[in-house]
Amino acid sequence: METQVGLIRLWVYRSVSKLTPKQEDHILQLGTDFINQWAAHGSKLDSSFKILNHHFLVFFVNEASASASGCSIDSSVALVREIEAKFDLGLLDRMQVPFFENDEVVMRQFTDLKELYAQGVITDATKVFNLLLEDGNSFEDQWLVAFSESPYFKAI
Repeated sequence: METQVGLIRLWVYRSVSKLTPKQEDHILQLGTDFINQWAAHGSKLDSSFKILNHHFLVFFVNEASASASGCSIDSSVALVREIEAKFDLGLLDRMQVPFFENDEVVMRQFTDLKELYAQGVITDATKVFNLLLEDGNSFEDQWLVAFSESPYFKAI
């Protein structure tokens, strides 16, 4: 999505299990149908929906023309809850931290990070997905970062 700097917002939901191709197809259709009618205060939102790395559902909104509001955000969460109910993916479990292990996306409990770091399972260089991003303009640079540069490192 092309836009002016500082105007992209995003919301990321992670699946605790890898999505199957059939699940991805179904979820992508639901997400596409949703963003085609997504509006805030009667104004259609300039938005997109993507599935990344077979685990992440991402909503992007270009707020240059219309900003997402409480009700419009609530409607996207309702869609996520619907997907969660249908596929049981743990999409709303914010305590799972995703990172790469042997070229696979794995999820670990946030409360286990300190121990995993001490054991060397996670190192400074381990690539983690930064799910705390809200600014879509920093997405490319900050979506996948070294653990030592992530907000999770600062929290352990």
